[in-house]
Amino acid sequence: MRKWTSFGIIFSTALLAACTGGTTGSAPPLTADAAHHPVPNAASLLFVANRGEDAGSGLGALLEFRQTDSGNKKPAFTIAGYQTGLTDPLVVALDSSKDVYVANDSQKTIYEFAAGASGNVSPIATITGSATRLTQASGLGIDGSGNIWVSNYRPKPEILEFAAGSNGNVAPIRIIKGAKTSLNIPGPMVFDGQGNLFVIDSAANAIWEFAAGAHGNVAPIWNIVGSNTQLSAPAGIALNANNQVVVTNNTGASITAYYIDNSGNVPPAWVISGPATALSRPGGLVLDATGNMFVTDNAQNAIYKFAAGSTGNVSPAATIQGHKTMLVDPQGLAL
Repeated sequence: MRKWTSFGIIFSTALLAACTGGTTGSAPPLTADAAHHPVPNAASLLFVANRGEDAGSGLGALLEFRQTDSGNKKPAFTIAGYQTGLTDPLVVALDSSKDVYVANDSQKTIYEFAAGASGNVSPIATITGSATRLTQASGLGIDGSGNIWVSNYRPKPEILEFAAGSNGNVAPIRIIKGAKTSLNIPGPMVFDGQGNLFVIDSAANAIWEFAAGAHGNVAPIWNIVGSNTQLSAPAGIALNANNQVVVTNNTGASITAYYIDNSGNVPPAWVISGPATALSRPGGLVLDATGNMFVTDNAQNAIYKFAAGSTGNVSPAATIQGHKTMLVDPQGLAL
């Protein structure tokens, strides 16, 4: 029986400076008046890449809700405004220092914001330029060494790895690409405790796993693909403590899970689906430490929370939805 030592994306500290040419450094600590402008405590927050217009700025935004929030409640904090550069945020990831990384889809850019950042603030680092190969970022993750991984699907599908501390117009240190990879439109990703990379492919209706350190035209070491899987435009991925890969299906209006000991054209171990779930076009997915599942739905402009162990036609344990939430086409999630 194959088993990972931990689940979710594995993060490490990446200290970056807001300058070009691949340099590194540390950002100054954030301070705030706790009574009026408290610094966000990332440990209790749910970060959402909000692709639609942010009220008052006409830009995309990073919205931060408390993990206990429910109903028509405004975000606890936001990162939004012209200084942020956010126009089309699609996916989001955190490192172990709680710096926040965002893939800005239309600008071919990865931004890093300092832990605790909020408001109309500038990124402390930016990965962009011709050397980066970034064209259409659709997935983002930080591995155990602090390296930054990006799914890139145009003009050809590939997965790019940037060194920890990358900033500016820097080249990837490794690239997974080529016919053997089976990549079509790679998307969100997650790492297990051994550094193996799991990535969903929305066009192939598949989950691919690549060995730690994979580079070049290499085949996946494991996959879930085929008509029995019920995968339908998979959009979010996470690993749980039960040795399962959990996936949202954007056109299947479902959440499905697969045991790592199984592979190929296998049915899900369990499914969350049906009218009670309220799922329409589920996208981003993240699990908390106890296994509760948070899911964005870009058709409902909502975030749903499903209790750990939920299966079948089950109602969400909590829903964040309504005009106060500012949710418009919410996409990736991180916590």
